[in-house]
Amino acid sequence: MRRLALLALLAIASPAPAETTLALAPDALPPMIIALVQGEQDACGPGCSEWIAAEGVALPGSAITFNALLGRLHAEGKRPPVAIDSQGGLLDVGMAMGRLARQFGFDTIVARTERPTDGLPRLGITGECHGACLYFFAGGVSRALAPGAVMTITAVDFVGPGGGLMPEGRRAL
Repeated sequence: MRRLALLALLAIASPAPAETTLALAPDALPPMIIALVQGEQDACGPGCSEWIAAEGVALPGSAITFNALLGRLHAEGKRPPVAIDSQGGLLDVGMAMGRLARQFGFDTIVARTERPTDGLPRLGITGECHGACLYFFAGGVSRALAPGAVMTITAVDFVGPGGGLMPEGRRAL
């Protein structure tokens, strides 16, 4: 209900055409791509040349893909770090991905995976983590931010299925 009121207020106050507003819709952001990346020797730290790149917006399919990859790597005895570069996404998906990282024992870092045309991929010194990404990041066993990475912490509104606020005891779940 708050979103509708805010959108109505913005539509009245803003002279911009409706197409501009639609271009900013969350579903217009790139969905999260999750891939195992192979870089040069020590590309992601001493003795680390392989990492999981999680880039884009956390949507329902993201958690399913992430779970499958972590399960496979865990079964192989591998635990490469998870490099996150995300504009946010759905809160419950970010939380689910964080729980998976913790359950399987993976570390997280906010860092962008750079893919130069003249060489192997490498972790960059920048990256971003906004909104639901925080919960994904926080699930890592060990957590780090690249030196130039940006993380935002935003308020979360816990609305229940009936539209009202969830009971206090359920908000922390």
